[in-house]
Amino acid sequence: MTLEEVLASPMQAPPLTRLQCCPPTCGAAAAIVCSDEFAKKHNISKPIYIAAQSMYTDFSGSFENRSPMSIVGYDMTAAAAKEVYANAGIGPDEVDVVELHDCFTCNELVTYEALGLTPEGTAEKFIEDGDNTYGGRIVTNPSGGLLSKGHPLGATGLAQCAELVWQLRGEAGVRQVEGARIGLRDDGVEDRGGEGDGLGGAHGPELELVAREGERRGAVAVAGMPRQLGHRARPEVEQVALEGALREALLDLHQDVGEHLAEEDRDDRGR
Repeated sequence: MTLEEVLASPMQAPPLTRLQCCPPTCGAAAAIVCSDEFAKKHNISKPIYIAAQSMYTDFSGSFENRSPMSIVGYDMTAAAAKEVYANAGIGPDEVDVVELHDCFTCNELVTYEALGLTPEGTAEKFIEDGDNTYGGRIVTNPSGGLLSKGHPLGATGLAQCAELVWQLRGEAGVRQVEGARIGLRDDGVEDRGGEGDGLGGAHGPELELVAREGERRGAVAVAGMPRQLGHRARPEVEQVALEGALREALLDLHQDVGEHLAEEDRDDRGR
């Protein structure tokens, strides 16, 4: 598929054309997170370890500063990235391969910078220099990402996990990133109306660093959900303010409807 074909596809939401938006698809996925003992018992010879996980939700400023970057989740992703690097004892310059949430083309650019793969304001140069792919500084979405393989919602994150496990085991075939030792997974932000970096996060983003044995540094070997790791799922949405605004809107609507019904009732009595 050529750049010209992508740009010439039907416009969805300017400047995004249809081929810049991932297709929602059907799918399912499962993964087994196990102990070292279980792995040895079942002859799993190439274990991949969860080095760290982090998950954030909206900050109060996500809506207060009226920044589109904040609304689509940049601040949350950046905070989660800093935390996951710190907990793993690994810097972004040490990551070899990344599976990130590219539900739209623009999301990938925003996420490059939020994950610290390139400094703020340099995502375009990061791409032009070929630093985001084979032969560059880091390979992103060797699976093809959501834009290539579709987005089966809940199964998407585990598909990213599977790709990183294959990469770190050296089992990714023609997609193999040479010498991959450390991988990063960004599962994006689930918005309040569906999926993807769209209207702030209901629970995301979720970041996960995975590593081959010997590369996990001071991190945990096995982990479940982020709270088991001791990381913070931070409910910093201005929930009270949002509920207050919603309540006011509903009261206004109720009053308008009440006045309208009362007026109709008076008309009926008059007749």
